[in-house]
Order: sequence, then structure tokens, then C-alpha cells
Amino acid sequence: MSYVGEIKDGVLKRYVDAPGAKLKISTKATVIGPSAFKGKNSLREVVLHDSVTEIGSNAFSGCENLTKINFPEGLREIGEQAFMGCKNIREVQLPSTLEKIGGFAFSDTAWLKEADENLYAAGFLLRAFLQDGEFEIAPGTRGVVGGAFEGCANLNKLTIPEGVTFLGDGIFRSRYGNGPEWDKLEEIVIPDSVTYIGAEAFSGCTALCRIIISEETVKRLGQRMIERAFFGVSVMDYRRAAEAYRKSLPLRALQGDPIELSALREPLDVFLRKKDTRAELFPFLIENDMPHSLTAALKAQKKLPLDELETYLDLAEKKQSVELKAILMDYQNSKFTVKEKEKKAREDDEKALGMKELSLADWRKIFKVAVKDGKATISGYVGNEPEATIPETIGKYIVTEIKERAFSGNKTLNHLDIQAKLKTIPQKAFERSALVSLKMPDSVKSIGSEAFVGCTNLETIHLSKKLQTIGFAAFRHCSNLQSLSLPNGLKTIHSWAFAYCGALKRVDLPDTVVEMTVGNEFFFCENLTIHAPVGSYAEQYAKENNIPFVAE
Repeated sequence: MSYVGEIKDGVLKRYVDAPGAKLKISTKATVIGPSAFKGKNSLREVVLHDSVTEIGSNAFSGCENLTKINFPEGLREIGEQAFMGCKNIREVQLPSTLEKIGGFAFSDTAWLKEADENLYAAGFLLRAFLQDGEFEIAPGTRGVVGGAFEGCANLNKLTIPEGVTFLGDGIFRSRYGNGPEWDKLEEIVIPDSVTYIGAEAFSGCTALCRIIISEETVKRLGQRMIERAFFGVSVMDYRRAAEAYRKSLPLRALQGDPIELSALREPLDVFLRKKDTRAELFPFLIENDMPHSLTAALKAQKKLPLDELETYLDLAEKKQSVELKAILMDYQNSKFTVKEKEKKAREDDEKALGMKELSLADWRKIFKVAVKDGKATISGYVGNEPEATIPETIGKYIVTEIKERAFSGNKTLNHLDIQAKLKTIPQKAFERSALVSLKMPDSVKSIGSEAFVGCTNLETIHLSKKLQTIGFAAFRHCSNLQSLSLPNGLKTIHSWAFAYCGALKRVDLPDTVVEMTVGNEFFFCENLTIHAPVGSYAEQYAKENNIPFVAE
């Protein structure tokens, strides 16, 4: 069966008609888009066009009956989890032109699962097997794929030869979260040939005490890649968040662990001074009563903003910790004069009385704001109040967008009223945040994937009347949501959208909903009853998935 599908800017975005057993992609699209054929179990064989240079993330994931696919010469990149769950793929011939393979690209395929020795392909290591706790990557290897050491919990020595250029995202991570901790691996040597290290490449390596990397390599990789590779922490299981965060490299360094960082010392200091880092780090140190680490973190700062410092003092006051408060007060007194503190107090009083209209500079003390061409974009919350409003305009600038991950992990903000005329709530915008309630404007038409995933405090959300799409895992693990009335006009609810919302008792679905194709949209919502019109798609869905149904 030949196939064209929906193409935009050279990207084959999705199927139009459900493909048959054999799929021949005859279009000259250069990219197979993310999730383009995800979960299409009718597929058994795929023939890619010679023009394909990239296969996107999750492009064929979950195609359980797929047994055969060609990888054309000229293919440069395979995205993360691109073929994950394609259980019947046993033979793979990767081209020499391949430059990057995303993490867990072939996870749960027979090709990987049935391997009984180290698996290399096209110069990449995809699966490693230890000998006496040691592993030496073969000479001539170009890269290591994310998850390659997933089953190697007893690794105590890893040799990466010169010539390796690519270390993928989460090479030690488990696809189900952090997985085992590699607490025997104490040293890692990064050769100068490395040009890419993926996000959380060494996540789970909780015993690393010596990292050998040259200044030239650090400079070539850049600050952002260094931060994502060495200083990040993957927290898939929210109950383990504090434990995983405590064992991350920055926290271990602040706690005084004897770690030889070589050329990573300066990048770590830069990381500790970033607003995003401080917004997560300082509340954690105060909440977990870590005075030694708090002192070390303050020493790494040049000069904290006074209002931010006052936020931390308030947290220490609530914690009723005299020691933590004294440490913060000492820092405040050493950095700020009496006049500076008096001026700040006067400005706070003026704002409280409504005497002063907020300027762009004032708003930037509440939100991270970028402006361009008369428009404002919000990319984070830096305020210290639990309630906030995103207005239609900031100064003379119209607020048009919230950036992806803008409020990700924020533990200060509990209640948010969005008055700006946004068209979408982007992916991961509020993931793992402390939101309790949110009101979105009626201009919003879509909620992105994982937008509210892990918001375990979320109780109330006012949805847009014009909402049409709820993305993948948008509200997964929102364990305090009890009821939802989804607006008339909603058409699509993607997979895992409300999975693990254990307190969810009632969802009202309109008859405009026509797509919930996977069946796991309300997975593990054991107390749920769906309310919807008689004869609607929602009624059929409820019956097919054994969910109690009440006709409206």
C-alpha cells in the first residue's frame, strides 16, 4: 500500500487513513514526524523512501506487529523511543550515515531483548553486558545510545575510548524512571573527542567522586549541555523526588561530598547562580533543614535580589528554624545596606496600596518576561506569593504566549488566573508544580502534552470554553482532581490524558468528543463515572473500557 499522508515543511506528520499490513511511504518527505504511526498495530512491514533523513521520537512506538522496516542510506537521526514496544522487530540494519540515535529508540524490541552479547550497530553501542563489573567500549565506536547500561547496576569501571563523539540522553537511566542506582561507579573520564552529551547522561550515578573532563571539551560542549548532562536529575516517580534530588551532583557538592570536578567546577557555580536553579534549590534546602548546604549555596551567589531573599526568610520562618533564618539574615546584612532595605519596604507598601502601576521591571520581579515586536512572553515565575495573575498586557506589551516548561517544578505558586488571550497551554508548562487551582481564558484551544503531569495538589481547573484538544498525559498523576466538566466543542483527548487520577469521581463529556482511540485516557481512575449524552462517542468509549456511565 503506497501512502502520502499529511505533509508540512517536509515532515510527514500523521496518517490519513489507517494503513494496512504493508506500508510503502512513497512521498519525498525527509522527516517521519513524532508519533506519526504510534500504536498502529495493523502494520507489519514498512518501506521508507530514500529521501528520509530523520525518524522522529515515538514515530512507530507501540507498533507491536511490525516485523520489518528498512533504514535508507542517508538517514541521519532516529528519535527517542522511535521503535519502543515494536516487539516483533528482530533484524535491524542501520546505515553508516546515522549520526544520532535517541534514548530507548529500540527498547522492548526482540532485537534488543534477545541479544546475549554487547550489541553494536552502525558504530553505536545499544546494549551492554558486564564482565566482572567492568565495561570497555569497543574501539571505533562513535556513540552510546540512551539506556545502553540499563541493566548494568553492578558497573564499577567504564572505559570510554578516544573517538567516541556521542553519549546519548540518560545512558544509565531506566526507561521506567531512575531504575537502579549505579552506586559503584566512582570515576568517569570523558575523552576530548566527545562533541555531544545528552540530558541526564549520568543520572543515577550517585557515587561519582571523580569526573575527568578537559576545559576545551567543556567549552566546546557549552554551558547548557553541561548542565543537562551532569547537573540534572530524572524524577519519574514523584514519591522519590526528594531522595533523587538530594543525590544529584549539585546537592552532593553542596553537602560537602569529596568530589573532584576538574573543569566542571566553574560551570557548576554558574548553574547554582541561575534563577531557575535557585527557585528549586533554596526552598528544598530550607524545607529539608540543610544549614551546611544552604551556607554553601549562598557562598556561590554574587548578590541575591532582596525580594527573593525575603521569600527564603519567610520559608525559614514557617519552618521555625532559628539556624536557617540566622544564616539568611547574615547574608542579607552582608549584602544590603539599611537604605536599600528601607527603599524596598516603601515600594512594597506602595504596591499593596495600589499607588504604583506596575512597570515592565516590576512584572519581571513576578514573572520571567521577554518582549519582542510589541508582544510579551512568559517563561517562568520568580515571585514569592502563592497567588498570581497573568494579565492581558504587561506595560505596553500584549501577553501572547507561555513558554514550554514555564512553571515546571515551581513550588511557590498555588493559584493562577490567566487573563492573557493565549491560544494554547504548552507542553509541560506546569509539570510537577504546586498548583492547587488554575483559571484559563476562553481563548485557549489546546492543552499540550504533559502540561499538568504530576500536579498532585491540583484540585480545581477552569477550562476554556473553546478547548478542542487535550494532549498526551496532560493531567496524568493529578491525584487530587475529583471532578471535571469538559467543555462543549472538545474533540480529542489523547492517550494517558487523565491516567492515575485516583480521586477522579466524575467527568462530564460532551457529544463533540470523537477521538479517544487508545483506551488508557482514564487508566487507573478506579472511582470514575463518565457522564455524557445518550448515543455519544463517550458512551461507546465508556462501555468498551468498562467505565461506569450515566446518560445525560
